[in-house]
Amino acid sequence: HGANRLGANSVLEALFFGRHVGKTMVTDLNKGIDLHPASQEDAQTMLNELKWYLTNNGKESVYLLREELQQSMTDNAGVYREAKLLKKQLDIIEDLKRRFLPNLRTVRITLEDGTTRKIKISAKELRTLKKQQA
Repeated sequence: HGANRLGANSVLEALFFGRHVGKTMVTDLNKGIDLHPASQEDAQTMLNELKWYLTNNGKESVYLLREELQQSMTDNAGVYREAKLLKKQLDIIEDLKRRFLPNLRTVRITLEDGTTRKIKISAKELRTLKKQQA
């Protein structure tokens, strides 16, 4: 019963926010957006970044960092929220940011972290964070 209700809440949330995001995207696209075709140089840049992430000897696993964030969000910021748990989650996020963002050389992606798809997702997430850090 509880899992069904939680699942229904998740579906409702996905529908609501999906609709909101979809409308926002249409509005933004109608305003005009510059799209640039990808070049061979862009592809090589991405391959070089992926190689760097896979060969970096950092101490923090991207996969484990994501798992830690995901589990703590489930534990502390679920459907039913309490101020005390939300505060705890903010502290966890700040700790993860301190461990992760100041120096991306502290992270690594390994084949043990999961499937090739997960590794590619991890690399994309790192790339996004790297851009935000700059």
